[in-house]
Amino acid sequence: MPPELETSYIADDPHPDEPQSDIAAISELITGGDPDESEPQQDAAAEQDEQQLPETAEAQDTAPEDAAAPTDPSQVDYDLEIPMPDGMENMTVGQLKDHFRDHQDLQQERDDWEAQQNEQQLELMAARRQLVELAEMLKDVKPEVVDHVQQMQQRDDQQEAELLLKTFPKWADPDAKAAARTEQLDTFKQYGFSEWEYSGITDHRVIKALHDLTQYRKREAAGKAKREQLQSNPPKGQKPPTRKQSPAQERAALIQRAKRGTSDDKTAAISSLISRS
Repeated sequence: MPPELETSYIADDPHPDEPQSDIAAISELITGGDPDESEPQQDAAAEQDEQQLPETAEAQDTAPEDAAAPTDPSQVDYDLEIPMPDGMENMTVGQLKDHFRDHQDLQQERDDWEAQQNEQQLELMAARRQLVELAEMLKDVKPEVVDHVQQMQQRDDQQEAELLLKTFPKWADPDAKAAARTEQLDTFKQYGFSEWEYSGITDHRVIKALHDLTQYRKREAAGKAKREQLQSNPPKGQKPPTRKQSPAQERAALIQRAKRGTSDDKTAAISSLISRS
């Protein structure tokens, strides 16, 4: 080391008694402090940079999500017009929404119709298969056996037709019979039966039971309508009941109405008494 540099270093050294290396002394002169303190500062700066990098990346990741947040439906402008292609008239957002909903309903109806058609097709295929099986079985049956079975069936049908006419003499008129059977068919369908199933009924006892059920339902419907009419529009001079009557009082009132009322009142009262029994 040159003497002048060594002299300057010794003069500035606050602790001349402690030995220092030339490299340490030069580092201290350049940095203006302890050379060992620079390394912790550099490490702290690097660590701070590493902490900032994940935060920046996380901010970049979350930014698109915030930008793509769904719009509040209550803030949608349904009157905003949207240009349509091919010279079509512009449509608003609300109209497009309604058209989309109608399209969904139409698609659902189409799906239901196709499902119903598929079900009917399966039923038809099953019926055809049964007919084929029956035809194969009939091949082995002797003709005289088939004729005997047909004669028995015809005899039974004729007997049931005579008993049915005795049960319903008015059915001698074809129009009256057709009207009555139409009413029965409507009642029959309400219980889930089909017209084809109804047409296969020939037993006069079953037809009589179905007829009675049909007439009972008609009387019940008429009585209910009459009761509602009387409750909403009571006869002149008669005040509507101010308090609910007991079952015994209601029954007594219906009996009096059946005895003294008009023809319609009697019908409604008798129907009510039957429904309560």
